[in-house]
Amino acid sequence: MTTRRRFRTRLKKAQDWTKKNLDWLNPWLVALFTGLIFITTVVYTVVSLRQYREAIKTREIETRAFITIKSAKLKKTINDIGTKERVEVAADFINTGRSPAKNISMRVAADFHESDAPEQLVYRGLLSQPGQGVVANGRDFSVPTWREYALTEPELQLVRQGKFKLYVWGTADYDDMFDNHWTTKFCVVSDGIDSLEFGFCTKGNDFK
Repeated sequence: MTTRRRFRTRLKKAQDWTKKNLDWLNPWLVALFTGLIFITTVVYTVVSLRQYREAIKTREIETRAFITIKSAKLKKTINDIGTKERVEVAADFINTGRSPAKNISMRVAADFHESDAPEQLVYRGLLSQPGQGVVANGRDFSVPTWREYALTEPELQLVRQGKFKLYVWGTADYDDMFDNHWTTKFCVVSDGIDSLEFGFCTKGNDFK
């Protein structure tokens, strides 16, 4: 018997043995392979769905509406008002976001305090004032506010001494076009007893 014939004989015997003894594994191998494909598909789908949701949320945040205070102005200077009448302020707000804001509700207060420390300016419990129904991005609107009562003479003296300052502060509550609800804080302080203008507080402002 030649070498080539012996090799073919041995190969045939090996193939016959494999077919006889390992055929029972085929269904299990197919089931295992199918299961692996199913698990891989499920994992890929879950990861893809999570990434899609995160991308949508990131897009919503990047393109959200953002209401913040733009400026505020007194109708009369504190020095002109004195103790004769209450202080009145026109506060201007702007949507600095990249999409419109809707269902806007403004909570605005005006009063004299020593500082803009959190314990001085209370944000909770402020009365709500209706703002605008819808404000497009880049558009502004005005909300009037005032101190409920006039300055007393001792308070006026503290203002003149620089120990009391007029603050306008509060919150803007609104929804964006994705129906997400947002609240932003704002705070401005009078530039002085003879000024109509306000500057931003060192605390209490949310800016984009």
